[in-house]
Amino acid sequence: MSVTVCFDLETTGLSPVRDEIVQIGAVASNRPNSAFQRYLLPNQPVKEKSSAINGIQRHGDTLYVNGGPVKSYRPDKSLIAFMGYLKSVSRFGKYEVLLVAHNGQRFDFPVLVGDMKHWNVFPPSVDVHCYDSKLLAKDRGFGKGQTSQAFLADYYDVDVENEHDAVDDACVLEQIVNHMDEEGANWNEAYLGSLEDLYNA
Repeated sequence: MSVTVCFDLETTGLSPVRDEIVQIGAVASNRPNSAFQRYLLPNQPVKEKSSAINGIQRHGDTLYVNGGPVKSYRPDKSLIAFMGYLKSVSRFGKYEVLLVAHNGQRFDFPVLVGDMKHWNVFPPSVDVHCYDSKLLAKDRGFGKGQTSQAFLADYYDVDVENEHDAVDDACVLEQIVNHMDEEGANWNEAYLGSLEDLYNA
């Protein structure tokens, strides 16, 4: 048995190597009304281009979203909390976790794993398998220019309320993944490895 967790990250910039996570959003298929969300206080400012997209800025020790202050947490504590969330939705190992991000191969997973390593946060002691829904879309026959999350949301008639908010983007992704799954998506084509494998690579 498995549980699907769709997640999204907002970051200080567009580099999966140099930039840091500022927001984690996730939703689990067995907890549809209980999303995970954390704002992280990064060690670097949010770059202007990223701030223009996600509305997040850092001034001193305070994080602002669309001009208003939000409660933020230390990155290490936030990553530990996210790993705890994954363990919890797995019912502490009863279910495998299918962890899904859009464009995860090139961005979300390298950023997540890089920050985990930086803060010495280890994968949870349950089976977590990583998938990229963009690869799933390519396998479904979507061509160049048709694999962005925005295009797929429009194609599957999924309402998008707050684009580039990590929780809302995760909820949108969950609906897209459900549609592709109903169409007989080949998950093997989107598999990147276990979270532990990515961490140890």
